[in-house]
Amino acid sequence: MNRGARIALTLFVVLLLAPGIAWTIWNVRAGAELRRALSALEAKGAPMTVGQFRPPALPEAENAAPLLNRAFLRMAGGRTDLQPLDEPFEALSKVWKDTTRLFDQLRTDAALAADVKAKLAAPPVAEVLGLLREAAARPGCNFELKYEQGAALLLPHMMRSSNAVRLLCLVAWVKARDGDLPAALKDLRAGLVLSRMIAEDRVLISVLVAFAGTQHVLDVLPHVLAAAPAAAVAADDLDGFAGDLARTREAFKPMLVHCLDGERIALGGWAFEGIINGTLDANLLAGTGERSPALLWFYANPFRPLLKQDYAFYVTVLGEMREVAGKPFDPAAVASIARRCEGVPRWAILSRLIMPALDGVFVKAAEMECALDAARVGLALEKHRLAKGAYPASLEALQPAGGVPADPFTGRPLVYKPSASGVQVYGFAKNAKDDGGRRRSADNRDYDVGWEMRR
Repeated sequence: MNRGARIALTLFVVLLLAPGIAWTIWNVRAGAELRRALSALEAKGAPMTVGQFRPPALPEAENAAPLLNRAFLRMAGGRTDLQPLDEPFEALSKVWKDTTRLFDQLRTDAALAADVKAKLAAPPVAEVLGLLREAAARPGCNFELKYEQGAALLLPHMMRSSNAVRLLCLVAWVKARDGDLPAALKDLRAGLVLSRMIAEDRVLISVLVAFAGTQHVLDVLPHVLAAAPAAAVAADDLDGFAGDLARTREAFKPMLVHCLDGERIALGGWAFEGIINGTLDANLLAGTGERSPALLWFYANPFRPLLKQDYAFYVTVLGEMREVAGKPFDPAAVASIARRCEGVPRWAILSRLIMPALDGVFVKAAEMECALDAARVGLALEKHRLAKGAYPASLEALQPAGGVPADPFTGRPLVYKPSASGVQVYGFAKNAKDDGGRRRSADNRDYDVGWEMRR
C-alpha cells in the first residue's frame, strides 16, 4: 500500500472513530457531572431514594388515614370515584363555593343559616364529623402512597380533604352562634390539624392543599368569634388557639422541604432514572402520542450524555429550591428561583417538561406565614379588648413575645388599623406595597394578607 493510500485509510478510520470517541468523552464527563450533583445534594443530608424519603409507617391506632378514608367514602355515598359528593355534603359544598361572602350572609340571612344548620345536623354529616374529629386527635397520618408510580401516583383523598375542612368550618360557625365557642374552636383546631396531616403525603400538591385548608380556617376564625355571644369568649380559649396557629406556622418549613424532596425523587427521579434504565412508560410522561416512545429512545441512547446533563441540572436546581424552602422568606432568593424556572436551557428537555414553577409556592408559603402571624396578633387583640374594653392604640401595647411579627415581604412590622367597627392586621403580598388591607379575590391582583375582625 503506497503512502497516499495509507494516509487516506488512516483519515477514514479517524473520521469513523472520532464521533464514537467524542460521544464517549461527552458521556463520561456528563456522568461525572451528574454524580457530583447527586453527591452534593446527599452531602447536605437530603434523601436520595424513595425508601429514605417515604413517611414513616404508623400503627393503625395512631394513623388518621384509615378514619379519613372512611369519612371520605361516607361523603361520597360509598363510591370510590371523586365526584360528586353524596347529599347533603354536595349541597353544603355548593353553598360554600357559590355564596359570595358566605359567613356575612349567614349572619344576615336567617333562612340560609337555618338551612345550613339543618344539613349539618343530618345523620350522615354527624357521622363524618365524628370521624374527622377522631382522626384529628391521632398523632400522625400516612396514606401509604405508592411513590414508585411516579406521575401515575393516585391521590384521591386530596379533594375530599378540602371538603372535610370546609365542613368543620361550617359547623364551627354554627356552634359559635349557638354559644359554644370552645366546641367551635375545637372543630377549627381539627381543621388545622387535618390540613397539616394532608401535607404529610410529601408531594407538592399536598402542601398546596394544606395551605388551602389552613386558609379556610383563618378566613372563618374571625366570623366564629364575631358570631359567639360576648360572654362565651374566654382569654384561655384565645390563647389556646393562638398556640395552635404557632404550631401550624412552625410546621410549614419542614412541610415544604419534604414536598420538594418528594417532587425530586417521586417525579423527577422516577422520570430520569426510568428513561436511563429503560423502564419508563413514555405515555405517562409525554402523553399518548405515537412519537413519544421514539423520542425517549433517542434521548436515552444516542443523546444519553445530554440526558445526564439534564438530570444534573434538575438535581442542582431542586437542591437550590430545597435550601431556599428551609430558610426565612427572602424575596431576592425567590426571584432567583423564578429566573431558574423560567430560564431552563433548551437542551434540558426533560427539566423543561417537569420542572415545577416553585417561586409561586414560596410566595404562597410566605403569605400563609404572614396570615398565621396576623391571626395570632388578631387573637391577642381580642384578648386585650376582653380585658380593657377596647383595642389598643398600637400593636406595641400588646407587648407580644419577640415583638410585633414582621411582614415577610418587607421585613417591617405588620400594619395595624383599628376602627369603630373592628380591626385589621396585615402584611403586604408579592407586590410588597400597601393595598389598604384589601383581600385577595378573582377581581384583583393587588391585595394584602392578614386578619380582619368586623363586628
